[in-house]
Amino acid sequence: MNHYELTLILNPDLASKFDPYKEHFESVLSQLGFNIHYCENVGIRELAYTIGINKKGHYLIYQLDGDPANINELETKIKYDNSVIRHLVLKTDTVTESDSFLTQDTKEAKKRAEEIYYEDYWEPSKAPYLPHDIQETFFDMVVNMGQRRAVKILQEACNSKKCGLVVDGLIGKMTIAASKKIDVSRLKVLGSSFLEPSLANLFAFFSASFFSLLACFSISFALFVDL
Repeated sequence: MNHYELTLILNPDLASKFDPYKEHFESVLSQLGFNIHYCENVGIRELAYTIGINKKGHYLIYQLDGDPANINELETKIKYDNSVIRHLVLKTDTVTESDSFLTQDTKEAKKRAEEIYYEDYWEPSKAPYLPHDIQETFFDMVVNMGQRRAVKILQEACNSKKCGLVVDGLIGKMTIAASKKIDVSRLKVLGSSFLEPSLANLFAFFSASFFSLLACFSISFALFVDL
């Protein structure tokens, strides 16, 4: 029995058919006498270069052991599998049950992206010090229109509740305390009114929550690391 690492790059268009395909492929491995020790579903990634018409591929990595006499038959089956756009079989000294460098790099990139966003954007905006239900909306405005204008909108919203704040675009203890009196709907209405008409639609479109923005940033950063 030898140890192997099998990497499949699958057609990204498999989508909803991925689970049935994976189940079928693993039954083929079993029929050929290969034991699966670990399966890592890396997911869809940008390819280093275009393969056929594909610029992306779905990576699936198996740690196996099996009879070397069956490797050629396995490779033949993979070769004629239309769902596989590339594959690689490597003989290894041992079977590992840990994530590959692809997933490890992605996790590290995501962690770093979170640190950057928190340290350079989220914390300086003072959003974490506001009531929880308006944090995301306020931070969206900071991202879309800048800190000073976003704070002015927040202060206007507070003043609609007769808080008597000076609308100076500076966020301090008084603004944070007054923000407890407003609700998120009022903040959104004022946010839209402060934008030029042509920008209002853009704001509505790009006004994803902080966590959605962070996810997009993390994915982009991770894909860059992969390449």
